[in-house]
Amino acid sequence: MMNKFGTPNFNDVEFPARNSVLSKAEREKEVDWLRHQSRQAVFGKYVDPNDIRPGSMSAPELLSAMSCIAENERGVKRIIEDQHESADGFYVQRLNINGVYRYPFVDDKLPFFEHEPLGCCSYPDNEIEGWPALLEKAYAKAYAPSYEILNFPTSYECYLRDLTGAPIQVFQANDPNLYNAAKEATDRGQPIMAIPNENVLKFGFNPNYALNVVSAGKGNLILRNPWGTITEKSSITTDREGRFEWAARQVSENIDRVLIAQVREHYYTTTVQTKHRKGFFCTYTFNVEDHIDGFFSVSQIDRRTFPAKSTYDYSPLRFILEKKSVEEGAILINGAYNFHSRNIDLEVSLSPGEYTIHIIADWLDKEYDFFLTFYGCVKLDMKKVYTREFPKLLTQSLDKVSIENGQMSTRGNVNEYVLYHEDTNLIVVTAENTGDDTNHTLDLSKVEFKNLTLLNARHEGENFKGKTKEELVQMKNDSVRNKRWNISLKAGGKYTWVLSTNEPYNPDNLRKYKF
Repeated sequence: MMNKFGTPNFNDVEFPARNSVLSKAEREKEVDWLRHQSRQAVFGKYVDPNDIRPGSMSAPELLSAMSCIAENERGVKRIIEDQHESADGFYVQRLNINGVYRYPFVDDKLPFFEHEPLGCCSYPDNEIEGWPALLEKAYAKAYAPSYEILNFPTSYECYLRDLTGAPIQVFQANDPNLYNAAKEATDRGQPIMAIPNENVLKFGFNPNYALNVVSAGKGNLILRNPWGTITEKSSITTDREGRFEWAARQVSENIDRVLIAQVREHYYTTTVQTKHRKGFFCTYTFNVEDHIDGFFSVSQIDRRTFPAKSTYDYSPLRFILEKKSVEEGAILINGAYNFHSRNIDLEVSLSPGEYTIHIIADWLDKEYDFFLTFYGCVKLDMKKVYTREFPKLLTQSLDKVSIENGQMSTRGNVNEYVLYHEDTNLIVVTAENTGDDTNHTLDLSKVEFKNLTLLNARHEGENFKGKTKEELVQMKNDSVRNKRWNISLKAGGKYTWVLSTNEPYNPDNLRKYKF
């Protein structure tokens, strides 16, 4: 037998047929590695979302994502590059790993113990389809290579994104906007997954496996349960294909959240890997010539690629987009923030102009690379800009938003505006002097946030200038001690503070500031 592809009985030396690539629970078994039973059937007559049989090494979240994308056979066939029989047992597949498309290849040797497959497979009916087992094996190889990677706790969102390469929109089950969004998504043929809670046990459903959303109405969802039941009979009546209907009340009671993969047939992917340099702010610029629609995503390196004993975890990260303006310097477009998840997404609709992206990470451990992706109707030329200072125009654009939308209070001649910017989890405070020269104190000593960090402080008067590096460092040190700053505010001058907090957003947070 040869180890080269293009020859009979290809053997993948990168993912060898050995017990060492099995999950830890299966490595002591006497396992047989067998070629797929029917090489001529990667796909049957049609792709069936019900035709995935879990194995003892399988991850329910991955199989749920596989079944979900199989609701539209194009979703699976865009992953499996080799869609017909392979005389040499060589198959290439297309996965989106860390925001970048990879093409892992595998052979068709599959592990069996006592004549039962250890990985997933299709059910032994008239057609034995190969795609479930090949896709699961390719996914395990892409991250490890080992089936043990499937035991690593990973969200449904990550699996669905890896298979589709598209941003994932999340709706809570009680969100009134869910049904319109689900209706639009099913009309487009986009994968939709409903994540159940423990309440589904009363129906005989396994809560570890997601349900597929087949269609949606004004206040109902048509769902599919591809996994059968864990009791002899379910209390829900389904058709032969496992479909049933739930009204909004039943959805909110039994479903935790609904995921929509924003797959668009004619969208392109532009991805840049960012080598984050310590002490620098990460900024990208790009130009838009004609109106464009799409999604920006930032993907941190998947923690499954690190050793099990590693302390690596996803760090809180901000994504801020602004547009340059001749009249105003810069206009804040939008932003996004995550706490401890791998990806953040921002949907955009941009008019012609010059734009700037700012990515600010609160690293938990040390600084790591991440991936910036635009998924949209055009490809973007995103250029990296290195700067050691907090971007000037960003502070200026946040200042405008603070004055327009912040809570205002007046002390003497000074108007103070306080804004909690929900999308970026930033606090912006602007003090504007409408009278003579005065001293002004920003006192944050009573703020109830535990983690409050000064990112930047800028003064705007006759000359627009920022604090020197030494002054800013001193102010940051002062913020740790007493959260109080004294400034001399000239007549007509304006001072802006940009602060960050790592606490989750709460609508009541503004009432806790006590500035």
